[in-house]
Amino acid sequence: HDLVLVDGPPVLAVTDARALAAAAAAVLMVVEWRRTPREAVTHALGALRQAGARLPALVLNKADLQRVAEY
Repeated sequence: HDLVLVDGPPVLAVTDARALAAAAAAVLMVVEWRRTPREAVTHALGALRQAGARLPALVLNKADLQRVAEY
């Protein structure tokens, strides 16, 4: 296959996510808008980088498009 997607556990909850991320060609981190604390995102990104993960993108999930337009 050209592309295989693997859904992993939350990065801060278990160390398995970091091991999986280090073995992957790329990691796509999903963050829930207005629910996931900024500090948690910062810590998760740091843990992934420390594990050697390649992070080309971050997805903002469940965003309120009307409120996002205000920014």
